[in-house]
Amino acid sequence: MDKIFHRTELAHPMARQLLKPGVLDEGLRSGLFISGLRRTGKTTFRQSDLVPALEAAGAIVIYVDLWSNTQANPASLVHAAIRRAPRCHQPEARDPRALPVHRHGLASGAGQRTDCAA
Repeated sequence: MDKIFHRTELAHPMARQLLKPGVLDEGLRSGLFISGLRRTGKTTFRQSDLVPALEAAGAIVIYVDLWSNTQANPASLVHAAIRRAPRCHQPEARDPRALPVHRHGLASGAGQRTDCAA
């Protein structure tokens, strides 16, 4: 039995707004901020609903925990996460700067999903 309260009806429009913003949503392309009290389902929503919706729409999602090392430069953490991503998900140029990185800690780009089989 699935004990997760899925919020796909919220995740799919959010993914669509992030990946293909309308004229009035263009500012959303720069990032997404989710806040709330502890233990209210923010991480579960990201992992179980938002990331799958983004991937289903063709995005490659790379999650970066900016709190994993508070002494590190956030750009270094993002760069390291992109370098760890499977080669099949990286752009042809193999240049991590080619992926757009949004302020919410997710990098996305058009391409294959999480499996590298082609």
